[in-house]
Amino acid sequence: MCLLFAVSTATVARAMPEQAVTLATCYGYYAAAVDHSRLDQGEHDGARMRRDLFEAMTNALVAEQATDRRLTISVTQTRVQARAQMRRLMRSAYFDADARRQRIALANIRRQLSACNAALLDRRYSGF
Repeated sequence: MCLLFAVSTATVARAMPEQAVTLATCYGYYAAAVDHSRLDQGEHDGARMRRDLFEAMTNALVAEQATDRRLTISVTQTRVQARAQMRRLMRSAYFDADARRQRIALANIRRQLSACNAALLDRRYSGF
């Protein structure tokens, strides 16, 4: 599952476990989705719930590795970069004048959030 096709974390990804990259990225994506829902004054409890879940999972992973300060910094950088990327996509999807760019951005948003939803269902993250 490639969640980070546009998030430039090549050096961060080597230092971080794949699980940490995935959780931090999804946390950033859903943080941007919640921010966007505030702009359009919609109620997106599902996005809030997923953001909170990814936040809790990311925090738990970082707490397990509390002695590794580089991991904490890398997770924060990955989350911030993912959030910025999703905000750019949402800006293009909802405010761009070009209909083609809007469709492409919406498709990318759907693909990335679907990958995050699949990660929630993946056994690696459920603890079984």
